[in-house]
Amino acid sequence: MLRIDRIALREIRLPLKEPFRISSGLVSERRICLLELTSSEGVIGWSECVAGEQPNYSDETIDTAWLAIREWVAPRILKQEL
Repeated sequence: MLRIDRIALREIRLPLKEPFRISSGLVSERRICLLELTSSEGVIGWSECVAGEQPNYSDETIDTAWLAIREWVAPRILKQEL
């Protein structure tokens, strides 16, 4: 069985190769939420959240995803056999 020993959330700001304009302004970078999981055997896995910064196309945002992972998902899987 696999046990998750460590969970780390990270945020990066990725500059876009080509900025683009939308009705609310110029978009030149993208906020990205990264999740790093480390198992009891030292195996590391990474995941990326593709939600946007604003709830334009979906109710999910970077901030709501971060909150859900930190407050709901992480406490339920940390130190658990999966």
